[in-house]
Amino acid sequence: MKLFKNKYRTKPPKYDIPYAINTILLEGQKLKREGKYEEAQKIYDLILDYDGASGILYIAMAKNLACNMEYDNAILLFQLANQACLDENGVQDENCLYHIQQLTNRESMGEENFLKYMKSIAGNPNYDFPYQNNC
Repeated sequence: MKLFKNKYRTKPPKYDIPYAINTILLEGQKLKREGKYEEAQKIYDLILDYDGASGILYIAMAKNLACNMEYDNAILLFQLANQACLDENGVQDENCLYHIQQLTNRESMGEENFLKYMKSIAGNPNYDFPYQNNC
């Protein structure tokens, strides 16, 4: 099931999130680690509706989308999160840039190396591609 929604295409007006929102975000990350990408996305959508878009939220969403093999949409969210960081803090988010690079080069890194990278994004050493077309 495709998780990306067109409402995610807008650059977040902020980068950071409050502590209370981060607590909720961590619940989404836990679901992602368990391979429950649709449930995680529902939590991220609730945060988006309640607190608005933020770079931190978009990074979490991008990782979730990548785990669901929505690589181009994940790249877009990492780019938007990076821009929000640049706007708010005056520096780029090196973490976002790294993920953009890895996802962009996924076809040239080889399936085994890309799977290792995806296991790190998933936070799950047992992660496997949920669909047949891996890259």
